[in-house]
Amino acid sequence: MRLVAAIVCALLISPACSFSPVKFPAKSVSIYPRTRSFVAQETTEGVAAPVIKEPIPGTGGPMELFAENLVDTLKSGINVIYGDRHWARFYALETVARVPYFSYLSVLHLYETLGWFRKEEYLKLHFAESWNEMHHLLIMEELGGAKGLFDRFFAQHAAVVYYFLVVLVYLIKPELAYTINKKVEWHAYKTYKDFCVSEESMLKSMPVPKVAQLYYGSDELFQSGTTPERVKIGANLQTLFDVMCNIRDDEAEHAVSMEKCQQEAKEGVFEKLDPSAT
Repeated sequence: MRLVAAIVCALLISPACSFSPVKFPAKSVSIYPRTRSFVAQETTEGVAAPVIKEPIPGTGGPMELFAENLVDTLKSGINVIYGDRHWARFYALETVARVPYFSYLSVLHLYETLGWFRKEEYLKLHFAESWNEMHHLLIMEELGGAKGLFDRFFAQHAAVVYYFLVVLVYLIKPELAYTINKKVEWHAYKTYKDFCVSEESMLKSMPVPKVAQLYYGSDELFQSGTTPERVKIGANLQTLFDVMCNIRDDEAEHAVSMEKCQQEAKEGVFEKLDPSAT
């Protein structure tokens, strides 16, 4: 019903039918209100091995199992297509990985436009996550992941389809949208974690991409939303291994963030479509 109502209102609304204005709260909210501090408590020294509570496969309710099976199927398909072409595979993953945050922001802005719902921390969180994923994508492009015409065609068209799919799911069942993306981010974390272990020697022999140096070393949005330890690490990147470990940790943080958003959606935060909600 919410999807139908949103579409009808979007089509029929006119300037004469204005909603009561909704203001953001004066209090500032941190860029990563759910994820950064949580992961910092679970992280050990440096970039070597963050201690993350990874989900146990095959556990959870029907929604968790559905999301897990869906992501496993997509993962198998991507592995078949790309094989051991690491940078092309990572380029495809990062092209698609940032899409859910665009979808979330689109729906949240729709709710704002209709005067139904406004959450400052959701907007900040999902924009910062999309900004982070964009830099992952730029790094993979600099490493040559986007050289192949087929690789670009497949990744970009998959991203377009995925965008509209996530918008639809987020409108109908936000909890499911967050559950699926949580599984995607856990998959990304594990993929980069395994890659850092298996290709450590190769990665330590390669230089730091310029875009990675700029982002992890001086990007204001990254530095204002992460821990002092990661800011220090980002300012002292030595090899591509350090970069990939940072990307790995980013994905873990996103997974934790999605889990917390999933829990809030489950508790009914999106059922309270009230113009006064902040």
